[in-house]
Formats: sequence, structure tokens, C-alpha cells
Amino acid sequence: MPRLSKQFFRENFLGLSLTLVGVLCLVLASMMYMGHHTFANIVLADGQALDGPDIDQLVQLNKAYERIAKAVTPSVVYISTTQVLTVQQSPFFADPFFRRFFGNMPGFGIPQRQVLHALGSGVIVSPDGYIVTNNHVIAHATDIEVTLSDKRNFKAKVVGADKPSDIAVLKIDATNLPMAAWGNSQDLHVGDIVMAFGNPFGLASTVTRGTVSALGRSGIEGPQNLENFIQT
Repeated sequence: MPRLSKQFFRENFLGLSLTLVGVLCLVLASMMYMGHHTFANIVLADGQALDGPDIDQLVQLNKAYERIAKAVTPSVVYISTTQVLTVQQSPFFADPFFRRFFGNMPGFGIPQRQVLHALGSGVIVSPDGYIVTNNHVIAHATDIEVTLSDKRNFKAKVVGADKPSDIAVLKIDATNLPMAAWGNSQDLHVGDIVMAFGNPFGLASTVTRGTVSALGRSGIEGPQNLENFIQT
């Protein structure tokens, strides 16, 4: 796989974007229950009749979401990481007098070994096992395990990472994997509807829908100090 530059990470985003016009103000679940038939005979409380063709368009929109979810979900993976830390001893508390009272407290006395775990999501971007995830998920990890949508488990290694954009690329030893296609952030506009796919906390894949509220966000202080990201 060619080396991925920071510019590539910052100018591209993973996912599918739909530009839609209209107000989604009806409960689509009720439409499903009513069989997707015409709604011309339905009258609202104020006496105004629902327009059948408009309702049918919303039903078709709902089916489009279903097709996207069905296509993308198999490429979403669950990532679990392990990080082993050694807490350095303090010479002050290494004194036998203090150890009589405090014992081998973490950070005091002899070095202490700590094991930290983190969870996250990723998405397969090539059939030969390359996966994109967040850098903060795998940063400093000593062991990375990936679980596919079909429940197979693989050890993964980091092949690239970019902290400012919070993007990392993993590789697993597998072939013929379902993959999601790359999109181009230059094609996005504020107000576009987007869908987010994930696998948080080991739950079966989740799907949410949102709206692009800002592009090119930067200069926001925080633990990650992210730059040039898309806000939804």
C-alpha cells in the first residue's frame, strides 16, 4: 500500500454522503407498518389531506437509507487494544520506613505494571485487509485485535497514523474482505445529510444519520488538538 500523506488524510473522508432536499417530519416507521401504500385517503386533524406522492417519496428515501446501511455495515469492524504501562517508582516511598505504612502502592516502591484497554471502530478500505480507524484508539497500544462483522478475529498492526487528523491505518492478514469506498470532502457542503457507521463497545454495528454543520474545523483546544475536521 502506498504511503498515505497527511494531505491525503485531511482532504478525504470515509463514508457515504447524500445531498437531500426536503423536511423529514413524518415517522417512517408508521409508513412501514401501513404497507407503503398510497396515503391519499388519510386526513390530518386540521382537515388537510396528506399528499400520497410526497409520502411515497419519503418511503423511497427510507429504503435508500436501508440499502446504504446494508452495503456499508459489513465493512465496519470492532477494534480492541491493550496498552501495558510501567509506573516508575518514587525514591522517597522506596524507603523501608514508608513502605511499612503504604506498602507497594501504585507509583510508589517497586515499579508497578498496569494494563489499559481501549475500544473503537474502524472500516475496511481494501479487500486485502487495510482498515482506517481513529489514531486515539490505537495510540501507544501494544496489542491490537480486530473483529469483523462475521465475528472473525485478527491481530492488527499499525502501518500509518496522523495525530492532527486523528486518523490511523491498520493491516490485518486477510483477503476478499468487504470494503467501503472513499469519498472526497471537497464534494461536501454544509447542510448535506451524512450517515455514520460504527461498532462501539462491541455492540452489533450501529447506524446514525446527521447533517454537516461545518467544514474545515480547526484551532479547537483539547486532548486531541484536532485540525481540519468535519463537524456534524
